[in-house]
Amino acid sequence: MNDSLTITRPDDWHLHLRQGRMLERVVAASAQVFGRALIMPNTDPPILSGLDAGYYKQEILRATEKWGKFKPIMTIKLTMNTTARMIHEAAEAGVKAVKLYPTGVTTNSQDGVDLGRLKEMAENLVFDAMADHDMVLCIHAEHPLQPVLEREPYVIPFINALLGWAPRLQRIVIEHVSTERMAQFVASHSDRLAATVTAHHLYLTLDDLLGEELKPHYFCKPVVKTSSDQSSLWWYLLHSDNFFFGSDSAPHALHKKEACSCAAGAFTAPILLPLLAHMFEQHDALDTLEEFVSHRGADFYGMERNYDTITLVKNNHPFVVEYNEGNDELPRPMPLRNGETIYWHVAR
Repeated sequence: MNDSLTITRPDDWHLHLRQGRMLERVVAASAQVFGRALIMPNTDPPILSGLDAGYYKQEILRATEKWGKFKPIMTIKLTMNTTARMIHEAAEAGVKAVKLYPTGVTTNSQDGVDLGRLKEMAENLVFDAMADHDMVLCIHAEHPLQPVLEREPYVIPFINALLGWAPRLQRIVIEHVSTERMAQFVASHSDRLAATVTAHHLYLTLDDLLGEELKPHYFCKPVVKTSSDQSSLWWYLLHSDNFFFGSDSAPHALHKKEACSCAAGAFTAPILLPLLAHMFEQHDALDTLEEFVSHRGADFYGMERNYDTITLVKNNHPFVVEYNEGNDELPRPMPLRNGETIYWHVAR
């Protein structure tokens, strides 16, 4: 067994890097593989302005200077205090996207957006300001007060209303889509909507998370769903050009994951391309992998595709993930399912 697959260097359109020592320890897993990554702003403290984004970008560039080709694409967090002027200033500072977290929906989202006040934000020209600069609105589409499996579909009416309240806003991404109903909604509005799809939502279901025993490293938001939802994600990403890759790789210190109150987030960055190649091969869709991870996202964001390539090799040696055993301040990569072995590797 010895196969290879060369593709345009991919991008990650949804990445959490955290800050400080955590950033320094996790960023290599992404910078060595991806050409660009859209950096999430729900840090502590959060990234709320163009100035914040500039400082954060410099921190990332310092940590990735040995991989000089890696480019962080910056976002700011939308809050109820965000003004149109703040959006204009962020755009002038190079920010490409604005992230909407409903209040309390996930990690560090306590200062998020009240979905019931989206019309008020539109009337205050916040979304028009984004349109003026052709910025992308990225939405964590879950309602935190609804039953966990219904949180994503429950947001569909809010997004549908937003499309009418902000007609000039032409590029909206529904992040980490996880349900059939949301995937269908995105596909039916392909003129303005797109969706990122994670590796872990394509790989795991609720049975993997809690069927035999609770697996904290599989716990994320939105939670992984049913096998029917997962099958729908595969169908839409294989048949719709507006579904592209965003990892939502989210590192947490080990003691925060393996705890009674478990932090939400799957740290997938160290295993992404081998896992994706493995899954796409299982679905007889390796010829679609490059389009999914390297082409569609760049096209939607209006950026040139990367010029260089990366090669994946399949051989007889199992892919092994190393982690910092014994250090509970650092994250552990999401493990594979029990008994699962993959044989794809990124060629170095």
